[in-house]
Amino acid sequence: MYIKIVVCDDDQTSMEQIKGLLHAYGREKEIHMDIHTYISALEVQEALTAGELENVDLLMLDIMMEGKNGIELAEDIRKKDRDIPIVFATTSPEFALKAYHVFAVRYLLKPLENEAVWEMLDFVIAHLLTKKDKIFGINTKKGCVNVNFSEIVHVENVARKMCVTLKNGKIYQSVGIRDSFEKQVEALLQEENFIQPHKSYVVNLDYVSSYTTTILHMDNNNDIPISRRNSLEVKTRYLKYLTLR
Repeated sequence: MYIKIVVCDDDQTSMEQIKGLLHAYGREKEIHMDIHTYISALEVQEALTAGELENVDLLMLDIMMEGKNGIELAEDIRKKDRDIPIVFATTSPEFALKAYHVFAVRYLLKPLENEAVWEMLDFVIAHLLTKKDKIFGINTKKGCVNVNFSEIVHVENVARKMCVTLKNGKIYQSVGIRDSFEKQVEALLQEENFIQPHKSYVVNLDYVSSYTTTILHMDNNNDIPISRRNSLEVKTRYLKYLTLR
């Protein structure tokens, strides 16, 4: 197994301890730990903007840092990624409530204890395994392209061709489809977070930023129409989705 971890801590001693604990866990569990280290929130944000931190499985953040603190960094990250596990490692218990508001999975006090770090990693890896991504195949003119379900923002039926928009902004267009659109997206619609608000669209609820009775506004600023026929189902599914998050 492979796990990509970002550690942000401006204290070199703490950084080395965290890396040591992560590598020790990896050796014991036979998991490859790909660890990226940063000494400030600014460095992490620059790496995110440059696209260097795609597919990160875990963020471990110090809180008390110069400039932007770890809580503020987590708030910025949550605006773009709602699901990535965030763990705080800090010398102070006073920010625990704020950590809850950014959905941190653990709040660890320094100096870190081996047992606490391993328990956290067990939890995160179990979470990753249960959310193991499925693959959606798109038959394009250049051949078949496989994308993860979790990367799909929405799918549109345009002149009997699927246009699949991903969270990184890429759009893949299929060749002309022989089956119905519903048949082509059947695998997506079996998942709880995918819904068909309109006969020509399938939407991943993970990327819906707001909802009205006629429109789903997406994180990428696209507006997806809700047909009158599907309005009640969309409302029911969306509200259920929010309560389960």
